Amino acid sequence: SSPFYHLSTDTPEQAEAKQRTAQVKHSILTFSTFHHHLSYLEQIGAGAASIRQSMEQSLDIASLIDYVCFAFYVNNYDGFWKNWQWFTYDGEHWFVAPYDLDCTFGNHASGNFIIPPEWNFEWGDYTYILSRAPISFLRKYYWEDIQKRYAELRHSQALSPESVKSLITDWYDRIGEEAYAMEWKRWPDSKCIGQTIVNPAWTTTDDWTGYGQLPAYDSQKIYHAGDRCTAAERIWTATETVKGMLPYSQLGYHDDLNRVLAWVDRRTALIDKYLGYIPNGNMPPINEEPQLASQRSSPFIFSISGQRTQQLHRGLYIIGRKKVAVR
Repeated sequence: SSPFYHLSTDTPEQAEAKQRTAQVKHSILTFSTFHHHLSYLEQIGAGAASIRQSMEQSLDIASLIDYVCFAFYVNNYDGFWKNWQWFTYDGEHWFVAPYDLDCTFGNHASGNFIIPPEWNFEWGDYTYILSRAPISFLRKYYWEDIQKRYAELRHSQALSPESVKSLITDWYDRIGEEAYAMEWKRWPDSKCIGQTIVNPAWTTTDDWTGYGQLPAYDSQKIYHAGDRCTAAERIWTATETVKGMLPYSQLGYHDDLNRVLAWVDRRTALIDKYLGYIPNGNMPPINEEPQLASQRSSPFIFSISGQRTQQLHRGLYIIGRKKVAVR
């Protein structure tokens, strides 16, 4: 027989697996050139309708619009170039989903500080985020669709501050203050339960106005009272003449539920304005809060760790053989 003749010994299952692998690889490689394809269409003068049609051939636009609304609302600012996941069910249309979410609701991955709701807008109207592929094309050709969808989500209460805060509070209560106390005891050096220590001759603020226009701290520069700079993603102001002294000796913060809930209210107002949403005052009524566990009579109360107790804090408790959240 010819030495170039090869008879495959793959089983039908193995052959099918190889075929699917090739199809998946082809789909990924095709999608990896999508941004360049759209850029080319713009270069040759293709109209908005043509570009939208091309985008809809490769993207699940509705999914991407929902993702943008969600990410804007919770300030998932690093979820536009790395902390997101792309997947496809048919090999042609790509969906997007959030991943990690360590930088949401004002948290920062470093654990050094809380990001105020207004922080993004100091970077030039989301210029950096909206420049990332393929969000940049969504911003150009689907902005009205994003605004319309956001209005729908707000009106339906899917993104109302009341609904979002209810979900946050429910999650907090399921973990409970006792569990948080155990967590802090286990990780005493965590920045998320620490504090920022400002060095002499410096002060800081929770106002990030003008952050993008300020220079970074320079150890070789002489700072005089009133001079401002940025360091560790905060704004620092000299209170006297100083040189070579870093504005801080330690970074950190101690987070809590009330901080997050207040953040949601401020963030909602900002994104409403940014996306042009005006509440019309006829939102559906909010469901009443469940009865507090402390208002119920019970023969016994156990904490989530199984310890009998009579002192109720936020968290989950077993009360009369029923699991109850204390708010």
